[in-house]
Amino acid sequence: MKKIHLKYDNLKKGLLLAGFVLIILYFLLFIVRHYQDIAAVFSAKQPLEDFEAHFKARTLLNFILLILLTAVTAAIPFMSNAVFAVFNGVVFGPLLGFVMNLSSNVIGNFFLIQVMKRVNIADKDSRFQKRLAEWEAFENKTTALIIGYMLPIIPTFIIDYNVTKMRISWKHWLLCALIGVAPTSLLYAFGGDAILSGNIKRLAVILVIMILVYGSYRYFKKRKEK
Repeated sequence: MKKIHLKYDNLKKGLLLAGFVLIILYFLLFIVRHYQDIAAVFSAKQPLEDFEAHFKARTLLNFILLILLTAVTAAIPFMSNAVFAVFNGVVFGPLLGFVMNLSSNVIGNFFLIQVMKRVNIADKDSRFQKRLAEWEAFENKTTALIIGYMLPIIPTFIIDYNVTKMRISWKHWLLCALIGVAPTSLLYAFGGDAILSGNIKRLAVILVIMILVYGSYRYFKKRKEK
């Protein structure tokens, strides 16, 4: 398969642009579909609560579009899909929101891997090289793959770039990806539902877990550097 030669910055900018375009198209579609409701809110003819109900409607179209947007933002380098992942929990509840987040993250990373297979990246910047070296320092690549998908502070762009160079089966990759993205998918979905229900205790627990995960990563990273 003939590869396209692209500079790292150009590839990153292209993917970012594609992500922003899809996000804008989603909101334009929403505005077109609910134009009368939006106009009624601004003219004080309709309560804001009614408009919010439309925004959080559990429709098939919203389900498909939110999965697509969560997947796209998971695939875009250095763009977080946390907002959409939390919103999935707000709209569809913690359990279905978790399934949406899980599948979206896997789909997004699968898409990015397919893109990376067809691109030869040139002119990698120093930050990219540093992140790449950090990941390659792991002796156990399966563990590195799971941790890479599990911790949002490690760009998945780096992980997916390495997947294209690893000789692993798709079943092995899928298992690693599912295990890796499951914790954050669960936290975001239950966090979104907690925001909607005003469950302060659950939000506090989620926040503590995220701090502990980040703190553990920083601790082991410093130990590895010594």
